[in-house]
Amino acid sequence: MERFNSTVWSFMRHMRGFKDERSPLLDGMRVHYNHVRPHDRIGGITPGEAAGMIVRGRKWRTLVQHGRLLQRKAG
Repeated sequence: MERFNSTVWSFMRHMRGFKDERSPLLDGMRVHYNHVRPHDRIGGITPGEAAGMIVRGRKWRTLVQHGRLLQRKAG
């Protein structure tokens, strides 16, 4: 968690969209950190993979597609 907070703060200094805590950029960064970015401390896999949530193919594209499907089902 501390590593994620450090990463967020380093991006916040350079990106205008992070001025608001409710920015969707923060959600996107959390998704990237947990499902796209590999972590050395857990064997080069993502936290999502370590928790058993496997995303195959192009990770960003797959996550966006699944998000859209869930929105349609909920809406």
